[in-house]
Amino acid sequence: MALPRILVGVGVLAFGLLLFFGCDVETNSARALHAKHNAAIRRLLVSLEIYKSQNGTLPTTLEELSKDDPQIHDITISDYTYRSKGIPVADGSLWLVTVKDPLETNQLIVGRLPVEVATKKPRLN
Repeated sequence: MALPRILVGVGVLAFGLLLFFGCDVETNSARALHAKHNAAIRRLLVSLEIYKSQNGTLPTTLEELSKDDPQIHDITISDYTYRSKGIPVADGSLWLVTVKDPLETNQLIVGRLPVEVATKKPRLN
């Protein structure tokens, strides 16, 4: 009989502490979106690596990749630019996936294989 009361007490205490101290939630929307894009690009790159190891080549589009990989169905792939031959950036390097960085309007979050994510300036044509 004492165990349920103890469990209820611990639950109420935990709830009170969460309300008082809050959770570790990012309140800055640009930083939260930056972190989301970084995580999404990493997941896309891992999926691209798996696709490449299974098929011997990269997919031509991210849509093709998402058909084969249910792990990336929750990523809005239309937000990302992808080219299997590489996307040039200002320093002359080629990257597979890019998205505008919400923290820096003149920067891109970019990714390539082996899994590497960085922030670079876009190449001006």
